[in-house]
Amino acid sequence: DKIYFEPDGRMYRKEFFEKKTPIHIFIYGKFRGKFYADKKETKDEKSEYYDFKIYEGEVEVLYKDVVPRKFVVEKDSIITINENQLPDKIYYYQKEGDSKVYYDLNLQNPKFYNFRFIELFQQNEENEAFGSVEGEVYGFITQYKTESRFRKRYKEIKLIKREREGERETEENSHQGKKGTFNFLNWLKIKGGLSWGGDAKNIDEEKEVTTKQGMQADEDSGCIFGILVPLIILIAVWAMFGFVPMLILLVIWLIYVVITLLLRWLKYLVYLLGILFLVSLFVSILDTDWTSRSGAYIPKNETKENTKPKLVKIIRLISDGKEDLMMKHQMVWYGYRNERYEGEYYIKQSDYKASVISKNALSYQTSYGGMLKTLSENDKTQLSGLYQMFDEIKSQQSLDEILFAEMVVSFVQEIPYHLIMQQSCNPNDYQERDIKQLIIENSGNCLSNQKFGITTPLEFMVTQKGDCDSRTLLLYTILKHYGYDVAIFSSNVYQHSILGIALPYNGLKYEIAGKKYTLWETTDKYKPGVVPLQIANLNYWELTLN
Repeated sequence: DKIYFEPDGRMYRKEFFEKKTPIHIFIYGKFRGKFYADKKETKDEKSEYYDFKIYEGEVEVLYKDVVPRKFVVEKDSIITINENQLPDKIYYYQKEGDSKVYYDLNLQNPKFYNFRFIELFQQNEENEAFGSVEGEVYGFITQYKTESRFRKRYKEIKLIKREREGERETEENSHQGKKGTFNFLNWLKIKGGLSWGGDAKNIDEEKEVTTKQGMQADEDSGCIFGILVPLIILIAVWAMFGFVPMLILLVIWLIYVVITLLLRWLKYLVYLLGILFLVSLFVSILDTDWTSRSGAYIPKNETKENTKPKLVKIIRLISDGKEDLMMKHQMVWYGYRNERYEGEYYIKQSDYKASVISKNALSYQTSYGGMLKTLSENDKTQLSGLYQMFDEIKSQQSLDEILFAEMVVSFVQEIPYHLIMQQSCNPNDYQERDIKQLIIENSGNCLSNQKFGITTPLEFMVTQKGDCDSRTLLLYTILKHYGYDVAIFSSNVYQHSILGIALPYNGLKYEIAGKKYTLWETTDKYKPGVVPLQIANLNYWELTLN
């Protein structure tokens, strides 16, 4: 091995190694494949749903470069493709003339967009379907750029203990040439051998002893210096400027000494905090349920019968020869600061029946957001008895915009939670685990055979039975009447609905189109912006109605 020298005389060898630098090459192409699908049963007998699997597919590579490619995703034509619906092997090729040249590519982070069914054939009495699908695929492959480099490996000096004091003069003379220059090689021969890296086994005992003695001497001298010099300075200040300046300087010096001593112990405090952090991290890993997954949110099933609105009076009304009933309810509840609210509201029986008829007349083809919008529009003018109660409380207690909103939401939160089912309230009638658990957790508090699985605002105020979307729909209708900017957010993952309000609260917010909506959970006494952790992932929420 060749030996090299530094300008200061140090010797080293070159230790060569290879450095690999990853380079991403972005791939974009057209996907085409064949699929088969099995027909699945749905709750709505008029609708059809096919669970499909792509069993064969290939991609024509149209773009390959280190620069990412921008392209447009057509939202209206997107079909969600899960990983288990893709074929086990996808073949990639490029066209060269009339032929195809295939490549074995390991595409990383592949994303599939703009999928469309282009052919569909049905067989076996429409229980199975076959056809072709096409779309776009985008991802990247990783290649490595290899460079040859080297690091310097210096020779390490290992000294041998002197055996005779007389050698000192000989060694010192041998270190210099005729003109007093330093002779490095002669010095190495006298002082000891050479070795590469950190493989030395000999110990320079004399150097070790000398170093320890030197360190002790430095510490002793430093200690004496650190005491005598400040003392001399203090005496000099006292003699020249008097006692008070000397006292001030003494206080400053003592503060400096205390801080210096504390900083010495600071590193041990950091070590202790680091150990405590590692222990807590280890305990949290042991306590983590790694099998848990995001699922339907199950509100707390707490008894609140004492705050449930009570039917206190039924008044018979006769107008234009037609008989009607006015159902008056009384309610007492408490706000977030333990303030007491009390009032009475009324609902006409004819308005209540009209609300139920209007809901049942809606088509199942109506979108979820469209259904909520229609129910709110139908009932918003029939809640005058409820608005009157809120107006009286606002006037009596001089509530501002924020306190009034909290009073209205806490009113609904105090009403006991009831599960509203479109079909049965028997958990054995369902296969889905989340629905079974939801019904079991709310045993005895379930209302069955309700279209869309919801009660309208008027139904809720008459029966006092409502789940998450019944509550958000009622609050949306009331707060809209009073001019608040409110919205309803829904989650298919959590199977839940939550209210959003554009007020300057702290806490969890959903930002959309330049607006920030503070999320407000309505199934229990949660303050605005405070959301249970199991439903706090904003990626699982979407705006339904604003």
